[in-house]
Order: sequence, then C-alpha cells, then structure tokens
Amino acid sequence: MKIIAAIIVSFLFSASYAQTKIVTGGRHVIFVDIPKKWNHVKDEHILLLLKPNEPNVSDNTYMYVYGQDYSPSPDINSWIKGDIDDFKKRHPGMRVDSNAIELPNLKNNGYQTGRYKLLTYIYENQIKQAILVIEGKYTIATVVMSAHDSDEFDKYLPAFKQMLSSVKLLGGTVKIKKQ
Repeated sequence: MKIIAAIIVSFLFSASYAQTKIVTGGRHVIFVDIPKKWNHVKDEHILLLLKPNEPNVSDNTYMYVYGQDYSPSPDINSWIKGDIDDFKKRHPGMRVDSNAIELPNLKNNGYQTGRYKLLTYIYENQIKQAILVIEGKYTIATVVMSAHDSDEFDKYLPAFKQMLSSVKLLGGTVKIKKQ
C-alpha cells in the first residue's frame, strides 16, 4: 500500500514539475523546481534562465533565479529600495506594486531569515515583471518572471507561483574537485 501511495505522489509531483535545479554561489545554494513546459536556456550572466517551451514567445518573456552574496549581512528593505531607485532612474515611468504572498517554504531555517517580498514592476512599454526577493543570512536571492505585457504575464503567472512554492535558500559552499 505504501508503494502505491509513493507512486501516486511521485506521479502527481512529476505532472507539475519538469525537474529540480540548483543555483550555487560563494555562500549559498538555491533549490527550485522548474515548471513543466519551461526550458533552461544558456546565459553567460544568469545561471538559471528559463523560457516557455512554446512557439513565438517574446524575448521579454522569461523566468530566472539569481543569488548575490553580501558581507555584512544584507537587509531586504535596503536592497529593494536600491533596486527600485536604480530601475526608476532608467525607467522614469515605471510603476512598482507590492503583493502579499504566503510561502511556507521560505520560513526561517537558520540561513533563510524568513523575510521575503513579492513586487511587481510595470514598465512604460507595458513589460511586466514579478520579483520575489528573499533575504538570507549573507545572500539576497531573487526569483523573477518577466512578460511582454499583462496578458502574457497572466498566462504564465501560474507557472511562476508554482516555482515560488518550491524555492529554498540554504547556506553553504559547493566545491568541485578536479580529478
């Protein structure tokens, strides 16, 4: 009976996610489940850049996960203020909204501080982005979805929410041994 339950759970889980990916940095490891129908795209600056596996998708439509380490410990509110100020200088007509979200996977775990915020940036050219900012002991992690316009944003929002419910930020270093 336990085997059947495990198979059912595995099937339900695999129906929603393609695979789990890991993003590493000097002091952090980020785990995230990639929604089905999204592909990992090679990029020299962003380790985990995703595009929908559909024809005719705008270049402005993507998701990514990124972590940046800081010393001393970062403050989420200062980081967000700096990010918004920087973007508003480059995009004076940009609007920013804060969105309430409850993510049990982001509770304090000793490295994750339990502090996170979901913001929406709407640019003057109608590009719309959702940005989850996660505070870690020495890291700010971001999970971002960008879309060409509100219609495309709404279309891909369920996949983004699915990804947000899986993200986890841990402290640690990954060392690769050369053989």
